[in-house]
Amino acid sequence: MPAIVPGLRRALFRPLQKRATLSAMNVSEVANLIGTSPDSLRRWSNEYSAFLSPGATPGKGLPRDFNDHDLRVLNFVAIARENYTS
Repeated sequence: MPAIVPGLRRALFRPLQKRATLSAMNVSEVANLIGTSPDSLRRWSNEYSAFLSPGATPGKGLPRDFNDHDLRVLNFVAIARENYTS
């Protein structure tokens, strides 16, 4: 079992910026909340689609709608990539 990078456990639970509503969010809103680019978010949505809601990967030509679960998953992805890539 791989060892956890020092500080990663604490980083995994970093608070997200507060937001006013609990409705569906678009790519720009989620990218801003987790601190990544919209292009990275779209790529991660496709790469980790098995862990996301159907609205996060709706198909060609349809808008992406992220829910709170998607936000948590993508925040985890952002933190893990930040800590495990050089």
